[in-house]
Amino acid sequence: MPTTAQHTWSGKKLEPFQFPHLARTIAVKLPANVTLARGTILGEVTATPGTFAAYANANANGTQDAKAILAFDVSTDASGNITFGTTAGGAGGEWGEKEVSVPAYVAGYFRTTELVGLDAAGLADMSGNVIQGTLADGVIRLG
Repeated sequence: MPTTAQHTWSGKKLEPFQFPHLARTIAVKLPANVTLARGTILGEVTATPGTFAAYANANANGTQDAKAILAFDVSTDASGNITFGTTAGGAGGEWGEKEVSVPAYVAGYFRTTELVGLDAAGLADMSGNVIQGTLADGVIRLG
């Protein structure tokens, strides 16, 4: 019998900073063998429509265009099946359950300090703007 937790899930979700009723999500798939933190900026992989990966403005595979913000900490297995939490390899939840998609925000108000990988180009891609403070420490509006 194991002496340490086999699976962990914090249950923590990125929540909109204000006006939660205006936030909108979509369901996205993720690539195989990744671990991503909630608040990660995502772009859509051109070769596999509907699959999103971490945004990077310098990429050339579609993920150079920011489109969404990941709502939960997740990891995926070799088939791209999603486990909520950061258990490496996407081992499944408490009972081994896995998902095929995860929610990602496409609209809402968020604190920039809770986001991973956001830059000015990504904010422009998502038709967002800084409504308070700065891009480094402020509040943005998307959508």
